[in-house]
Amino acid sequence: MCSLEAIVRRASAASTLVLGRWGVITKVVGPLFEVFVTIVNSFPLTAAVTAKGTNRGIAMFDGTVILPALYCFVRGPTAYVGPVARVKQA
Repeated sequence: MCSLEAIVRRASAASTLVLGRWGVITKVVGPLFEVFVTIVNSFPLTAAVTAKGTNRGIAMFDGTVILPALYCFVRGPTAYVGPVARVKQA
């Protein structure tokens, strides 16, 4: 598992977007908040879950998060051309 220091180093060293003094904080807190919200949205609304009261929106939300993430990691590195590469080609 990565330490917070390694995440901060990667976020600050590999970036091309400059956000000033808030850049590193934004790049660390943003993904952590995204993971937190995704996990919390997966919880049921009440402790006693029944078939009638099941929240199916959570399954659809998680599907729209997990499937694109898998696609991004499997096909993304070979298929994605960033905007900087497109500008250099033109």
